[in-house]
Amino acid sequence: MRARPVSLTGAIAVTVLGLLTGCGAPAEVVPPLDGLPDGVSVEVVQNRSDVVPRRLQIKVVNDLDVPLEVNSVTFDSAAFVEPAVWERGTTVPAGTARDLPVELPEASCATEEARASVAISFEVEGRRAVATVEPADPLDQLPELTLADCVRADVERATEVELGPLVGGGPGVPALLEVSARPTGDTEATLERIRSTVLFTVLDASGARATDVALADLPQPTPAEGSTEDDATRRWAVPIAPSRCDAHALAEDKQGTLFGFDVTTTRGSAVYERAASEELRHDLYAFYAQYCGLTGP
Repeated sequence: MRARPVSLTGAIAVTVLGLLTGCGAPAEVVPPLDGLPDGVSVEVVQNRSDVVPRRLQIKVVNDLDVPLEVNSVTFDSAAFVEPAVWERGTTVPAGTARDLPVELPEASCATEEARASVAISFEVEGRRAVATVEPADPLDQLPELTLADCVRADVERATEVELGPLVGGGPGVPALLEVSARPTGDTEATLERIRSTVLFTVLDASGARATDVALADLPQPTPAEGSTEDDATRRWAVPIAPSRCDAHALAEDKQGTLFGFDVTTTRGSAVYERAASEELRHDLYAFYAQYCGLTGP
């Protein structure tokens, strides 16, 4: 019995079609981006609420017509001992901006260079890139970010600032907070003014309440008998009174015994804060309660 002939036409057609398909144009390769696309910019800003926790906001502005995916940002400056990194990932919709917070590291006071860079890892329309740019500083805050830290370090090298004792005071009667500054000779620092706190108001020479007073306008108390302080030590008697009589404010106080001084060093001017000792804090609270006729905390 003769075998039936096999038709190869269909098989050949399928094979040829497959070959033709395999020889088609290669898939389009999306080229990587070279830097930030036009329409994307980076700024730095420190809001008032960022000062105490030492944060800086890296603002990424997307003026494109498409979303921008941000994977990470790295803020770097010689003014700090190390970079600050944000890497939580986010989408910046078209026509909007996002503030990405970084925690500022310790200041490097060996240089006054304030220039900074931001490296941003991002993706837009399937194209990924990492770009390093110099961020805009619309409020000119970069030079100030480390000034307070470095001035504080200068002050602590230049002088020993002490608060207390607290002298006098009574029901409705202000007390005198003694302040002393003994130069150490390592560098120069000048204490110019003392500021009120959230709990206590400083009084000027006329006895009026003030936001701050010049130390030069205040009397210098006579050192106690037997004191070992040298002639270079400066001392002031600062009149203070409670900012307001509020038992709740007294009970919940956190920063009311943190006194700020306007100081100037060779580096510049800033506010230097000095906290009361445990003993002085107790005395200040007791004076507050006595002045206002309250029960102490």
